Amino acid sequence: FHCVIAATAKMVNERPLMNRFIQGTRTYERYEISVAFTAKLAFDDHAEEALLFFVPTQDDNVDSVSRMVVDKVKEVRSRDKKEGMDDVLDSFAKFPRLLLMFIARVVRWLDFWGKNPKSLREGDPHFCSIFLSNLGSIKCPAVYHHLNNYGTNSMMITIGTIHDEERLMPDGTKQIRKMCDIGATLDERIGDGFYFARSLKLVQYLCDNPELLDRPIGEPSGFDYK
Repeated sequence: FHCVIAATAKMVNERPLMNRFIQGTRTYERYEISVAFTAKLAFDDHAEEALLFFVPTQDDNVDSVSRMVVDKVKEVRSRDKKEGMDDVLDSFAKFPRLLLMFIARVVRWLDFWGKNPKSLREGDPHFCSIFLSNLGSIKCPAVYHHLNNYGTNSMMITIGTIHDEERLMPDGTKQIRKMCDIGATLDERIGDGFYFARSLKLVQYLCDNPELLDRPIGEPSGFDYK
């Protein structure tokens, strides 16, 4: 999961159209790469989830990204009470239904114009570059998750379970290799299929050559786009 986060962050850095979003029928491009995911507070049916959000820098690599992810998860699991966006959402849920519906309409209207207050945007995964879901951690395969018609997120990626699969190798032999499926849903308005295909091939190239993830995110991968 940490490798996929680092690989997609490096891809977005190298492929700037992947960091665009549509708001109010206009196209914008972010100045930074932001990553978000949800973490289950406990592996239990009734356990709640926490929303995690962080911004890797140009100097980060897979090791520093991994430390950020682990520290974020440990932090939310050790809290006595909810904070940030989780606390905001719980507060809204206490309002009477009619008032909540009115607030939701106002929030959606503000979202269209990009005028939502910082308190509603900061830490919300709907306003990140890359929204990931590690379904493999709960023994599920990767899926193609829909994009939500809210916020500025244009890319949703899911990671499935690691499993054994027979593969045909370049030398013609067959081998059992460890495989992991990845599902990516992209907003087709920020680029075209050709650009998307090359971007996803770059992610595969980085996973095939994991030593590149030891290098800073801001360093070119050297991938041959021909």
